Amino acid sequence: MFTAKHRYTFVTLLLTLGVLFQTGYLLRNASRDLGRIARSIGQTALWRGAKFNQGQRFANYVQFLHQNVPEDGRVVLPPAGVGPRALGFTPFMQFFLAPREVINCSDFDCLRDLSREDTYILVVGKFPDDGCFSQDQLLFDESWGVILSENHNHAEGSSMTGFQTVGEILYAALWPFLWLALLTVSGSLLVSCIIPAWDVVTKLALGYGLGLGVYTLTIGMTSLVGVDLDQGVILGATVLLFLGSLGAFVVCRRRRISGDSTSQSGVFRMPQFDIWQAALLGLGFLSVLVSVGKGYHVTDGIQLWGVKGFRIAYSGSLATVTQWGTNTAQYPLNIPIMIASLQVIFDEILPASKMIFSGFYTTLMLVIYSTLVRSNLRRSTAGLATLLLATVPFVFRHSTIGYANMALSYYVVSAVILLAGSLKSPELGESDGTLLLSGLFFAGAAWTRPEGLLISLFVSGLILIVASLKRDIHLSLRHTILLLMPIGVYTVFWLFLKGVIYTQQFGSDLVTPALAQLSHGNLHIAETLFIMCSIFSQLMIIKFWGVAGIGIIVALILSLVPLLWRKSLWMVFVSGLAYMLAILGFYYLASFDTVHDISWWVNTGLMRMMLPAFILLWLGGIGLLGIFLNGSYLSTSKLRE
Repeated sequence: MFTAKHRYTFVTLLLTLGVLFQTGYLLRNASRDLGRIARSIGQTALWRGAKFNQGQRFANYVQFLHQNVPEDGRVVLPPAGVGPRALGFTPFMQFFLAPREVINCSDFDCLRDLSREDTYILVVGKFPDDGCFSQDQLLFDESWGVILSENHNHAEGSSMTGFQTVGEILYAALWPFLWLALLTVSGSLLVSCIIPAWDVVTKLALGYGLGLGVYTLTIGMTSLVGVDLDQGVILGATVLLFLGSLGAFVVCRRRRISGDSTSQSGVFRMPQFDIWQAALLGLGFLSVLVSVGKGYHVTDGIQLWGVKGFRIAYSGSLATVTQWGTNTAQYPLNIPIMIASLQVIFDEILPASKMIFSGFYTTLMLVIYSTLVRSNLRRSTAGLATLLLATVPFVFRHSTIGYANMALSYYVVSAVILLAGSLKSPELGESDGTLLLSGLFFAGAAWTRPEGLLISLFVSGLILIVASLKRDIHLSLRHTILLLMPIGVYTVFWLFLKGVIYTQQFGSDLVTPALAQLSHGNLHIAETLFIMCSIFSQLMIIKFWGVAGIGIIVALILSLVPLLWRKSLWMVFVSGLAYMLAILGFYYLASFDTVHDISWWVNTGLMRMMLPAFILLWLGGIGLLGIFLNGSYLSTSKLRE
């Protein structure tokens, strides 16, 4: 009824309207954030993070404490319920008072038993309520202050020196950026060795996560042999990674040239200017400005990833990571090691480590755009579709707040895209390297978040099972080994490292109470419906998901129609559904928790845990769009070109 030209015009109009709407909303929020950042531009990262989380009074109080409490001092916090919650919450204050030791004391008897040497007690309201400390008090304002130690020396405090000029800020950002760029180049050399024919921008985008992941795994291995983290170890690991990657690239290139004298694979070509890539890089730069400008200002970024990174940096040992921050699970250390490394070699007055989260966001969008360009979609359609995802408020926010969900999404989605470009007969043998690279990215997901290992095994395993049932895919044992070998090697490494770091089990057992209630016929049907309704209702909220949330819902519904699983589209759908089912299974078990009801679990993490699944389902939705426009989608032969 409609020609291809008419279909493209219609779709382009819809995508353009969606992008314009979401971009306007994003820029309005970003301009508000940038205005607040500009008014705090000369302050340190700690001050800015404290201000954007708790307000200027709290930020000034943190600065006051740094000036009057020495770095080797012990700080006693007030008990819970006295003053603001932040001042009495140990993991939170550990971040803002690092490297000082932070403890809680619930009553005066506890204070009486403490040694007063090198011990500083926060004054908050009527705490402590005994008058014997009054002569040692140093007040910040009418209700906040600090009780000095009996051996206090006023010269021992540390100043929180900020920036005097914009030039100082740019200079502080330059060296961390160059270090991250070197890790990216190292990773892209490894990618070039495996998939030489891909364009430079895609290699760099994949090389970003691969380089960071290999570097942090190297630091983890040095920790196993008892080597502490310091500047020498960081620089040594960086140089070793670069030289090793360069050597591997040279060897791979020589082998290709000797095997085919006419081959030009691996020859460096300057990327052509692409307005869509430029737009994505612009969004990435905006993300850096907001992320770095606000510092660590959101809960988990402060009391989980940031504080654990600081602990590693100050102690030099990964084995001390459980002593600071929250310990609700046995967290892998990809993100904390990166934060610690940047703290050790560059300090965190910027904070430079916030750039890594924006980097995962930017490179993920570049990988997705490159994938769509390699399909039969027009470049303009691929660009608009990628921008529609990149400008989703929830997605952009997670590039700025210092949570690991964006990094996890990068690894999982990249792994699935690589896998989608590999499992295609009769040329499957030519994609051995891509299968191995996909396995490396699944291992990267496992190294990034606690659920990453089980979900990577579940998603990759389910895809292999489905692929083995398809007649047009000849899956051999070698292919399975290539995909799963990196995850297997990582699992062995993590078991050893986890045994050194996590000497006790964290978190609660959700399986036992669930089985007990299920055995009595309590199926928690109402809780299950609540979880499902929460997902769909939040996807419909414009200020979170823009108009893309509706597209994800449509893709989710259509993914249940097997007739629409054409070419590589089935793999995207299977991956998105598998990821979603895995998270739903976890939250179903959480509904049996006797401490928190299911609404607490849903409100505190469901949507961010679902982020990789939503991106995969969105990619599947673009696949349906490709079928509508061209009758095909994601030709795997093109993905390998």
